[in-house]
Amino acid sequence: MKNMEKVVATLHEQNIVFGDLRRPNILGTGFFIDRYPVTISTEIPWPQGANPGALLMQAHDVHWLQVINHDLNL
Repeated sequence: MKNMEKVVATLHEQNIVFGDLRRPNILGTGFFIDRYPVTISTEIPWPQGANPGALLMQAHDVHWLQVINHDLNL
Protein backbone atom coordinates (compact mmCIF):
# COMPACT_ATOMS: atom_id res chain seq x y z
CA MET A 1 0.00 0.00 0.00
CA LYS A 2 2.84 2.42 0.78
CA ASN A 3 4.22 1.89 -2.74
CA MET A 4 0.84 2.77 -4.23
CA GLU A 5 0.68 5.91 -2.09
CA LYS A 6 4.16 6.89 -3.32
CA VAL A 7 3.09 6.34 -6.92
CA VAL A 8 -0.03 8.48 -6.48
CA ALA A 9 2.03 11.21 -4.75
CA THR A 10 4.52 11.14 -7.64
CA LEU A 11 1.69 11.43 -10.17
CA HIS A 12 0.19 14.35 -8.24
CA GLU A 13 3.57 16.12 -8.11
CA GLN A 14 3.47 16.04 -11.92
CA ASN A 15 -0.18 17.24 -11.95
CA ILE A 16 -1.33 13.83 -13.17
CA VAL A 17 -4.51 12.35 -11.74
CA PHE A 18 -5.25 8.63 -11.86
CA GLY A 19 -8.94 9.38 -11.60
CA ASP A 20 -10.55 6.01 -10.99
CA LEU A 21 -8.28 4.55 -8.36
CA ARG A 22 -10.25 1.53 -7.22
CA ARG A 23 -9.03 -2.01 -6.64
CA PRO A 24 -10.25 -3.34 -10.02
CA ASN A 25 -8.28 -0.60 -11.79
CA ILE A 26 -4.95 -0.69 -10.02
CA LEU A 27 -3.08 -2.25 -12.95
CA GLY A 28 -4.48 0.36 -15.34
CA THR A 29 -4.40 0.38 -19.10
CA GLY A 30 -1.27 2.40 -19.86
CA PHE A 31 -2.87 5.66 -20.97
CA PHE A 32 -4.09 8.81 -19.26
CA ILE A 33 -7.32 10.73 -19.57
CA ASP A 34 -8.30 13.98 -17.88
CA ARG A 35 -12.08 13.63 -17.63
CA TYR A 36 -14.60 11.08 -16.50
CA PRO A 37 -16.55 9.43 -19.32
CA VAL A 38 -19.94 10.92 -20.20
CA THR A 39 -21.60 7.86 -18.67
CA ILE A 40 -20.40 6.50 -15.34
CA SER A 41 -21.84 3.74 -13.20
CA THR A 42 -24.50 4.78 -10.75
CA GLU A 43 -23.65 1.67 -8.70
CA ILE A 44 -20.35 3.16 -7.52
CA PRO A 45 -20.28 5.67 -4.63
CA TRP A 46 -18.19 8.25 -6.50
CA PRO A 47 -16.45 11.03 -4.55
CA GLN A 48 -17.91 14.51 -4.61
CA GLY A 49 -17.36 16.16 -7.99
CA ALA A 50 -16.85 12.91 -9.89
CA ASN A 51 -19.62 13.47 -12.39
CA PRO A 52 -20.03 12.45 -16.03
CA GLY A 53 -17.63 14.52 -18.13
CA ALA A 54 -16.08 16.21 -15.08
CA LEU A 55 -12.36 16.79 -14.73
CA LEU A 56 -10.43 14.16 -12.79
CA MET A 57 -9.18 15.58 -9.50
CA GLN A 58 -6.35 14.64 -7.13
CA ALA A 59 -8.91 14.61 -4.32
CA HIS A 60 -10.65 11.72 -6.09
CA ASP A 61 -7.45 9.65 -6.00
CA VAL A 62 -7.06 10.44 -2.31
CA HIS A 63 -10.68 9.38 -1.74
CA TRP A 64 -10.09 6.01 -3.44
CA LEU A 65 -6.83 5.46 -1.51
CA GLN A 66 -8.84 5.94 1.69
CA VAL A 67 -11.49 3.49 0.46
CA ILE A 68 -8.81 0.89 -0.36
CA ASN A 69 -7.16 1.41 3.03
CA HIS A 70 -10.52 0.91 4.72
CA ASP A 71 -11.36 -2.16 2.62
CA LEU A 72 -8.00 -3.73 3.47
CA ASN A 73 -8.34 -2.72 7.14
CA LEU A 74 -5.11 -0.70 7.07
